[in-house]
Amino acid sequence: MPRSSGMGWAAFAVAVLVSGSAFAEESKPKSSGGPTWTSGLGLVELSPKPEEPKAEDKAAASPPALPPTSVSAFGLRAFGGVDKIAGNEGLSPTFGGSLRFEVRHLRSLFAPWVEGSFSLTLPDSDKQLLTTFYDVALRGGLDVHPARISNIAIGPFIGYRQIHTATQMKSPEDAPTASSMLQGADVGGQIHLRTNDKRTDAGVERAEFDAIAYTFIQTASLTDTNNVFLGALVGYGSAFRVSSNIEGCVSDSATCFPRQLRMSLGLGGMW
Repeated sequence: MPRSSGMGWAAFAVAVLVSGSAFAEESKPKSSGGPTWTSGLGLVELSPKPEEPKAEDKAAASPPALPPTSVSAFGLRAFGGVDKIAGNEGLSPTFGGSLRFEVRHLRSLFAPWVEGSFSLTLPDSDKQLLTTFYDVALRGGLDVHPARISNIAIGPFIGYRQIHTATQMKSPEDAPTASSMLQGADVGGQIHLRTNDKRTDAGVERAEFDAIAYTFIQTASLTDTNNVFLGALVGYGSAFRVSSNIEGCVSDSATCFPRQLRMSLGLGGMW
């Protein structure tokens, strides 16, 4: 009997250990990512605080913003003024318009542009011979921004021009009209200065003030001599623009065709 009693006590001890282990496992707090109540004990386990992302991780997740695009797209300018025609003492009224398209952003090294223009110079009513000039031109150029600075650009341009003339005697009124056409190239260069770009209501970046100084050789002339012109165009305004343009021939005035000097004021969009 002593031997049987010892085995009973051993079995009892094993049962106690198994029951205690099961109770401890049931009482252990469980976490599923949030505060969890333990079974029967009324204790709570707080969730571990998530780790803050490191600075390098934030930089990798958010790439640096690119400079905003600044496009002078379809800038239409209408102008009016006077022309001094070669060989005439008076000034003739002129008006016209131009359409300019330029592509660049704040860090552009190169900025291509293209411009088309049309102008009409009316005859001087004080003259016996009435001459009307129609001037159609298309120019394209490539501006270079030194050190990628948007405030200054220097570059060449080339253009093609047609000049149509219509002449008629003032009297008699039924005098026949004679017409002719000259065509040739304009080859030159320009310096373009502008203030810092500002964002407009349209969401693009534009300069509020800019000035262009330019020179070109006009091959469309009545003589074999090519004429050299100098000019300056100043504009103010971003969404709506006011501009002033003066252009003159520095060659022999007798060969400057059709004009020696043009002065005009313009209104319109971005130049």
